[in-house]
Amino acid sequence: MEKFTARFGSPSCSLRMKALLKRTRKTVGLALAVALGIHLVLSKIVVFETERKAARPLTTRFIKREPRLTKPLELKKPARPKPRALQRRMVSAEAKMHWAGRGAGLQAGQVLRGLARPNILVGRIARFAGVAVEPQAVASIIEGAREVEQKIDMSLELLDIQALDTGQYHALVVEDPYDKRAIRGFIHITMASPSQAILDHKNWQFRRGIQNLSEFINKHTAIRSDVSKPIPFDSMGLFNTPWVYLFRRRGFDVTESELLNLGRYMLSGGFLWADCMGKTANYVAGRNDVQYAVIKSLENQGFVHNRDWTYERLPSSHALLHCYYDLDTPPMAWGATDRWFRQVTWDTTPYVEAIVRDGVVICLNTQQGCVHAWGDWGPDGVHDSFKELDPTRCLEFGVNTIIFALTLEGSITHRLMDSIQ
Repeated sequence: MEKFTARFGSPSCSLRMKALLKRTRKTVGLALAVALGIHLVLSKIVVFETERKAARPLTTRFIKREPRLTKPLELKKPARPKPRALQRRMVSAEAKMHWAGRGAGLQAGQVLRGLARPNILVGRIARFAGVAVEPQAVASIIEGAREVEQKIDMSLELLDIQALDTGQYHALVVEDPYDKRAIRGFIHITMASPSQAILDHKNWQFRRGIQNLSEFINKHTAIRSDVSKPIPFDSMGLFNTPWVYLFRRRGFDVTESELLNLGRYMLSGGFLWADCMGKTANYVAGRNDVQYAVIKSLENQGFVHNRDWTYERLPSSHALLHCYYDLDTPPMAWGATDRWFRQVTWDTTPYVEAIVRDGVVICLNTQQGCVHAWGDWGPDGVHDSFKELDPTRCLEFGVNTIIFALTLEGSITHRLMDSIQ
């Protein structure tokens, strides 16, 4: 056994492992204790600094304000002026004149040099011996400038005419008394007919002709226009329309109530344009019924032909032909047409007939069929024979009738503009 021990003996056999482990554990425990102590001290410092720097909690304070006044100084008592006793004292003031440096005499040259220089040269030598001090009466003729013809005239700065197009008024215009082309405003173009024939006015050909007239007005004038739906003769809306267009090519029936309403319309300032086709046998019934409706409506109001109204041919100098465009004669419109051979038979009547009451045109009666010329002529015409025809002159005649109706003395629009002014 001893041999065995001596054989495997070494310097490490003399080490005391338990003593070494005990010392190591003691050193490690001491180090842990020191580290834990340092950690606790640092934690206390950090917590203390955090608590010291923490902000105070927010607080809410309710402040009740006094009610605000809806108007400034609403609750303040109004100031009452105190009456004062006024006394007037008469003070006599004497005029003072300084004569220092002035000569006793008055020289004419000095007086003339002190006055403003006139446009006409005045001589320097003037004699005052014959000058009368008191005023003298001189008899002379007093002449005044003639006022411009009475027309609708409003200030452009005071009223925007387009702003009044709210649907309440059917047409309003502002006219320059010095320039007939400077008229501006708006109008809703309307066709009128008996109730039995109202569907005929909804025909696409008629609607296209009226629409082309409206577009021509918008393009070549300062009046804005559009097309309203057709209205019957017995409608009260007729009295809000200053200009209505009636067109019939075939015969139609009209009731007594419609005739009464149409007569009141023309006598109250409305303007009716009764149009029909040319002088061909196919359209005799339409021409006769149109003329009958116009004349009978006036007779139902107690107006007698050649006593209260006349049926006249308008001369080439009439205002209707010159109120906007200057037309010497009415245009040659769509008189009659042979559709089978595509030939146009013209109605070359060089005048228009109208119903005149007290010198005022209240109804225009033509046989031109202008609505067909407005809608069928030109490159977009229905038939080939119409594509080379120019509808400009017919459209200009239509514009003249509208402006004549809007600016006529005593018309619906004229009275309305007077009430607005």
